[in-house]
Amino acid sequence: MPEQNATDLRLSIMDLRQWVIWRYEQRAGQAKPTKVPYQPARPGLRAASNRPSDWGTYEEARAAEHTGDGVGFVFAPGGGYVGIDLDDCRDPETGKLKRWAREIVNRFDSYTEISPSGRGLHIYVRGELPEGGRKRGAIEIYDRGRYFTFTANPLPGSPLVINDRQDEVLALYKELAPEEITVYDDGPPEPIRLEDAEVIRRAMSARNGDKFRRLWNGDITGYPSQSEAEMALASMLAFWVGRDQQAIDRLMRKSGLYRPKWDEKHYSDGRTYGQATVALAASTTAETFGSNGKPGGRGTLSPWGSAAMQVDPETGEVVVEELTGRVLLGQAIREGAPEVQWWVEPVIVHGRIHMIYGEPESGKTILVLSWLLDVIARGHNVLFIDEESGLVAIAGLLQAMGADPDLVDEHVHYFPFPGIDKSRYPALLAYADKLEPALCIFDSLTDMLAVAGLDENSGIEVTSWMLEVAQALARRPYEPGVVLVDHVTKDTSNVKYSVASRAKKAKSDVLWYVDKKGDFDQNTTAHVELHRHKNRPGVLPKKVTYVVGGEDGRLICEPFDPSRHEILSWPIGSRRMLEYLIENGGEALTKDIARVFAVSRETVGTWGRWLLARGLVERFGQSVAAGFRVSEKGWQSVNPDAIASGESVNPRGLTLSTHGDDSAVNTAGEGWKSVNPDAFSVNPDAIASGESVNPHPPYKGGLTLSTQFDASAVDTSEEEDPWN
Repeated sequence: MPEQNATDLRLSIMDLRQWVIWRYEQRAGQAKPTKVPYQPARPGLRAASNRPSDWGTYEEARAAEHTGDGVGFVFAPGGGYVGIDLDDCRDPETGKLKRWAREIVNRFDSYTEISPSGRGLHIYVRGELPEGGRKRGAIEIYDRGRYFTFTANPLPGSPLVINDRQDEVLALYKELAPEEITVYDDGPPEPIRLEDAEVIRRAMSARNGDKFRRLWNGDITGYPSQSEAEMALASMLAFWVGRDQQAIDRLMRKSGLYRPKWDEKHYSDGRTYGQATVALAASTTAETFGSNGKPGGRGTLSPWGSAAMQVDPETGEVVVEELTGRVLLGQAIREGAPEVQWWVEPVIVHGRIHMIYGEPESGKTILVLSWLLDVIARGHNVLFIDEESGLVAIAGLLQAMGADPDLVDEHVHYFPFPGIDKSRYPALLAYADKLEPALCIFDSLTDMLAVAGLDENSGIEVTSWMLEVAQALARRPYEPGVVLVDHVTKDTSNVKYSVASRAKKAKSDVLWYVDKKGDFDQNTTAHVELHRHKNRPGVLPKKVTYVVGGEDGRLICEPFDPSRHEILSWPIGSRRMLEYLIENGGEALTKDIARVFAVSRETVGTWGRWLLARGLVERFGQSVAAGFRVSEKGWQSVNPDAIASGESVNPRGLTLSTHGDDSAVNTAGEGWKSVNPDAFSVNPDAIASGESVNPHPPYKGGLTLSTQFDASAVDTSEEEDPWN
């Protein structure tokens, strides 16, 4: 039977949103690379087999497959699918199966495919397990908490459908049960050391007996990986056997968690994975069952331990409160820091709390709205809790910024003055979990605290809000960027902190202070600088400059681009004059400049003085023959290649370079060909007829070459040249 192409195969699991991508990753001390799952929607982020928000559709996984080594299917609780993994059962050269594997394949008679290595098989069936997964030797069976790599390479002769095999599933599950141990119900335990059977009996009778039983049977539900589950079981056993490492190892080999990896060498000193796990469990278990077979008293959590062991002196029952979530620092050092993921580069990162604060009217809200528009334009959602500005103000700003109303309604979940007090925190978090926003915006933090009935000057109360709301959101699996807008202190010389308690700073990951460098309005732009005063992610720049204000009849807020924006800060008349000179071969008489712009020669002289003072133009001629010529420095501010090709040198076409660096010049031109005389000429006939001097549509950046020439507005008298 020929191999089935992935695009031809169609299975029922392909209709489920339970797919991930995976990559081979080599980890220190491991002989073979590990297959690590990643999210299809965000291929840079790892996926968890117990977190549905990390998964995607089959089509999404296939589309992102090029970023990894393959796709995988995740088994979910209650999903109705079971996976059987047969390891090291096939010769990749001949395709021959081992007898035991062929018997299992024939028994299930359902879709079976060859693993990526070619040495194993994955069988997919419909069914459900009684208590989670089991593993014994080279055979594993799961219906939750695991993912299988998916190759779409069927085993020749196997069905191309997933069949219902509940009876066969239950039979195999029973066969994979851990080695039976006879449990004695009477008789005291032997002194010093309990027999293995008694250890298991007592452990299963303790208050945490159900958890022990699940782990003993190989069910790792609730643990990030099998390694964490193995450590939890080894720690429980360490309590009962008095940290006896031989006994821990012996019992672990009898449990459902035992796997070949236990005996693999993982460390440079020759220790196996199992030896290291047992040693760590023994060394970090603070309390043990008494050496005389009696409880040794109620235990406590060791400050260095991995579990809290508590023994009831009367009943002898044990409670093991496990501390999960341990991260191997050494592994992180070897692998290096993970790449930072940006929501808005270079100011907002994934899963962090960002405080943006400044004086009133400094542009804080405009900056935040520009980030909002950036994010929704890429298809992400935004949760916006507004306790300060209100609907009219926010809608007005978005309208002025040219926002698409339909796109805003689709992606922005805006709540004006919702009054979220402590009783409504769960509702807020639940809403966010449904939305999975890229940004969670709170404007302003001071108002949020007041509405919640908290004192912003109390470090304890501020910290409680930051932990229960801001941090709780930032640490969600979808890793939103939390943006807190706030005010500065009355002491404006101290810009390292926002107003009130310094707990705001302590619990924030990033602090951006907003410094307005000039006034802006509907007709004027100015620079607004973000100064970084905290950088917990370690990747944010010290300063980011934006251009904010009115341009082209709309409100702009965009990162400062020297090749585009610096000229916009020039006096508008001087800017027009230099543009005109460049567009007309580099020089013009004063009287001609005055005529084109319908101004007096004195006004042209004022424009010219500004340019002369900066060395951008030179003066030539006298009296009525006097004029201005672009200087060498002035020519250096444009791209000569753009001029030679007839492309735009208009700064709104982005071809003016403020540093004379051709590499920094964008010569796209947006269709403007103003240097080319065919594209632009001052036609006397056109002027006489009152037609437009500029044949193109009105200049979007505010170009003020008069589009309608009014001869009556021109003073043609013989004035004395201001430079004579």
